[in-house]
Amino acid sequence: MISMREAYEKIGANYDDACARLMGEEMLARFALKFLDDESMDKLEAAMAAGDAEGAFMAAYTLKGVSQNLGFDNLYEPAVVVTEALRGADTVDGAREGMHALQQQYAATMSALREAAE
Repeated sequence: MISMREAYEKIGANYDDACARLMGEEMLARFALKFLDDESMDKLEAAMAAGDAEGAFMAAYTLKGVSQNLGFDNLYEPAVVVTEALRGADTVDGAREGMHALQQQYAATMSALREAAE
């Protein structure tokens, strides 16, 4: 098991800013661990696979907002790339390139959070 601060440091996320935004370590830990149940990435991947640009945009936009609020800078930055590639798009093709970085950062974030949850 690792501390929540260690989980944030492991992924290059901004623990101190997130603590300030969520008014303390207890609330940060509570909301960060809730992220383990967030379905935004699953919805994004499903929409991308189906070629559903609007659905993919909504999922990417949600993931971007949640990651920003939780201080997951590592996840927020590639989420912005994917969100903006999908904004107003008719196809998902322009977002495919950014998905790899987003998936890598998502996997790293989930792994660190699982370690903190043990």
